Amino acid sequence: MVDHWAKFAGYFPPPVPLGWAHRTYTNDACPSYSIGMLRIWVDHIDPEYRIDDGRPPHEPPKRFFVQLENDYWGSDGPILLETDDFEEVVRLADRSPLS
Repeated sequence: MVDHWAKFAGYFPPPVPLGWAHRTYTNDACPSYSIGMLRIWVDHIDPEYRIDDGRPPHEPPKRFFVQLENDYWGSDGPILLETDDFEEVVRLADRSPLS
């Protein structure tokens, strides 16, 4: 049996708050969680392994980003937050009327 979660070793954040649902799909590039209308994506802890989003090399992608859940399926929805600080993601989710 193939462990398709093995590809996500090194991605997972500190323990997520209660109420967050694990939403990662096998074909996703990185793990994700949702709460209400927010989708929280968790990229690799090492910037060298993060998704290449076309930024210049001196501007590596942030580890966490948040978008609206319904924009995920179109995959072109606006990013509400990009950060390397997981606590910033938690604060956004805690105060957002969408969560």
